[in-house]
Amino acid sequence: MGGRYLGILIAGILAVGAVLPAAAAVKSPHCYQSCPAALVGDQGVVRHRAFTLAPDPETKIAQWVAYKITAATLGDARPRRWRADPSLPDADVLEPADYRGAARAGYDRGHLAPLASLAGNAGWAETNYSSNLAPQLRSLNRGSWARQEAAERRLITKDGYRAVYVVVRPLYERPMPPLPNADESHRVPSGFIKTIIAVKDDHVWRASVRFDQRPDLLAAVPAAHFRK
Repeated sequence: MGGRYLGILIAGILAVGAVLPAAAAVKSPHCYQSCPAALVGDQGVVRHRAFTLAPDPETKIAQWVAYKITAATLGDARPRRWRADPSLPDADVLEPADYRGAARAGYDRGHLAPLASLAGNAGWAETNYSSNLAPQLRSLNRGSWARQEAAERRLITKDGYRAVYVVVRPLYERPMPPLPNADESHRVPSGFIKTIIAVKDDHVWRASVRFDQRPDLLAAVPAAHFRK
């Protein structure tokens, strides 16, 4: 896998989650046991068929997105038709129109819950909601991010895991240029962290993978580096 490795962050979920206030566990079939706490509280968490997310009205990017991959969620290629999330007010999330001109600024519309991993889910079209997107540098979205998503699918198709649970969270460690044509304030993440839990029989494997959005440093950890 290309890029420089920043090292695997087994404790990453704890470190990132520490910024959130104490709250009751958020339950969802897309999370292993429970989801992270949410600043919006459990009532503000949005549970779609394909994924669950906690919105962030300040940054306009989801605090976290959780999804579950199984053999049944995999399927044939599906179209990308961007839509606003009908479960959220427009003021709480970037809308499809806010991404106009993003490519000229070097950004892709990056899926947080991947369409390719959820194409067999009845709610696959929900992955194209703008609430499931974040501005990602083209080199990240089409490079190590895409390879990581493919590695998650291989845990099901090649390695015999029955379920893979993933929680994606944005990081804001340095300022990033905003989307050039967005008509509302927002923050572009400087990176992302994925917490992955793979389940096979009575074995549970965990790993955390960090991605940096610095244009001069594209970082990710090989997905194969799992630890029991």
